[in-house]
Amino acid sequence: MKKQKFILDTDPGIDDALAIALACRHADLELLGVCAVAGNALLSCTYPNAKNIMKLCGRADVPVLRGHDAPLEKKLRCGDDAHGINGLDGYEFLDQPKLPETEEAVNFMIDMVMRYPHEVTIVAIGPFTNVAAAIQQEEQFASHVKRILVMGGAVNVPGNVSAVAEFNVMSDPLAAQIIVNSGIDVSFIPLDITLQTRLKPEDLAEICENDHPVSNFLNAVLKHRFEVLEARGELGYPMHDPLTIGALIDPSLIQYEDYFMQIETTQGALAEGMCVLDRRREAPKPNVHVGVGVDSDRFLTLYKETIRGY
Repeated sequence: MKKQKFILDTDPGIDDALAIALACRHADLELLGVCAVAGNALLSCTYPNAKNIMKLCGRADVPVLRGHDAPLEKKLRCGDDAHGINGLDGYEFLDQPKLPETEEAVNFMIDMVMRYPHEVTIVAIGPFTNVAAAIQQEEQFASHVKRILVMGGAVNVPGNVSAVAEFNVMSDPLAAQIIVNSGIDVSFIPLDITLQTRLKPEDLAEICENDHPVSNFLNAVLKHRFEVLEARGELGYPMHDPLTIGALIDPSLIQYEDYFMQIETTQGALAEGMCVLDRRREAPKPNVHVGVGVDSDRFLTLYKETIRGY
């Protein structure tokens, strides 16, 4: 089976770390590069986090590129409450790579897509600023990329940063709007299904039986989050970003429906960051696939088996 070429656009981030571990290990994937973006933490944290996690996973050979340090038009708002100041809930790697002076992620993304036309999938599990910038910068990007798979949106459930908005979309609504209107084959993995897929303490204990540095790292960054979630009455850690990698590995894990979507981009509006789906009979032609169902048990099995393979 031919491996799937993809670029991971990420803002590590605890669930990003879980996703990177899966992306680095699964045999069906060919990871071309990792593009860091500001989101869950400042870029000065997400970039070294990405470098260190890739090294921990034995993939220091894969380039990690500096991306945008702020949204296209609005002020950056980090996810400190969910990921801590440094993005990893205080976990510190001994090595802290310096942030490159120049932004290279967008050019890298464009170069790979043009080099391998119709073969490269972009998997965006952070704010979509880098991807939108690539669409704007290279007019042939949209026609050459295979597809874009994003973790984002809240469709039939409340948002996690407002009544209607999910964090990645809310972080840069304009970037999300550029993506959905690009003409690219775009799939959204929204909160509706990621919240159904939760890694429980007993799942993590099963993973950690291999006593590998990767599983031990995941145990360290998740320990406090399990405690916080339990105090809220929630059982298990929602696998937002890892499920998006799972959807790349095995599309049959997700049930999709096609809609015409637009993003509310008005800054300060009550519905800023909302994914507005046109459900009318006379709605325009669909421009996105939206995940509406998930085989969570099968995904968790895939995840645990892959990580235990380290």
